Amino acid sequence: MNAKADLIRYDIRRDRRGWTVYDVRTGLTAIIDGVLQVGLEMDEADAIADALSADGALPAPLVDPAFLRLDGAETGAGRFRRP
Repeated sequence: MNAKADLIRYDIRRDRRGWTVYDVRTGLTAIIDGVLQVGLEMDEADAIADALSADGALPAPLVDPAFLRLDGAETGAGRFRRP
């Protein structure tokens, strides 16, 4: 595990439409109430990442890696499908 994941659990990264909140340990996009946390304003994404990282009740990723898989990420197609 990298040093960043030891300090914080969630961080933000730039996406095509704004900012994405992601799990530093798994690289998966955070999902809150079934909504992918993507395309956010930077301040909003940062506040969400801080809140999720501060919440000690979230020891596991917000989404099971086997549940959603991003197909076509290399080509930009970005279709979600269940495995």
